[in-house]
Amino acid sequence: MCEVYRLFSKDWEHISDYSDEAMLELYNSETYGSSVRELNGYYIGKRWLSVTVAMWKEDIEQRLLTKHELYLDGKFPEWWLDSVLKGMMPGW
Repeated sequence: MCEVYRLFSKDWEHISDYSDEAMLELYNSETYGSSVRELNGYYIGKRWLSVTVAMWKEDIEQRLLTKHELYLDGKFPEWWLDSVLKGMMPGW
């Protein structure tokens, strides 16, 4: 998932930490509940991923966005889009 988190933190990459230590820090946070530094790029991406997917859901419900458009963008891995969009209502 770190590959995807990095996509969502791209706007902050100039101040973010994407080291192996940052990756391990996020893993420990998700697994054991330990703290994460604010400039951990993967953590930033994870937060913005959640916000973005929630906005997509609203936009799809309001017919302002289609699943097809997200695939056409080419920015996100298809395996990830498949898993996210599969959970949304059929026909979106």
